[in-house]
Formats: sequence, C-alpha cells, structure tokens
Amino acid sequence: MYCIPILLYGLEPFEPATTAVRSLEFVINRLKLFKTTSMEIIRLCQTYLCFELPSVLLKIELKNLKRSTLNIIILATIYR
Repeated sequence: MYCIPILLYGLEPFEPATTAVRSLEFVINRLKLFKTTSMEIIRLCQTYLCFELPSVLLKIELKNLKRSTLNIIILATIYR
C-alpha cells in the first residue's frame, strides 16, 4: 500500500473537495488489490489490515496540521 502516502502527500496542506476524495477512494477500491470486486469483501480486508481510506487519513492529517499551526501561533504570541 505504498501508493497511498504518495497520493496524499500533496493534499495535506489543503482541504480537497469531497468529490476529489471520493475519486481517490473509488480508485483504491477498484484496483483489485484484494483480487475481488465485492465491496463487502474489500471493506472486510481493509478493516482487518487496518487500511484507512483517504477521507479518514486526510481528516487526521488536517486535524494534526491545524493543531500544530495553533501551537506555533500560541508560541509566537507568548515569545514576542
């Protein structure tokens, strides 16, 4: 699953449109990584392998980015 970090690397500082994220998820679900086209089996494999979809990963990254940006602003305010 090395392609996911590469796909998401450039998206971290932005909040991509929902349709763009859905397009990424569609591609990931349809790559036949799990040798099946059944969405139920794909979801089970993703769950058991702790494979997060781009929408989840982007939410986590955006939350971390906002938190670190807020910390920088607070530190800059304190140490003026």
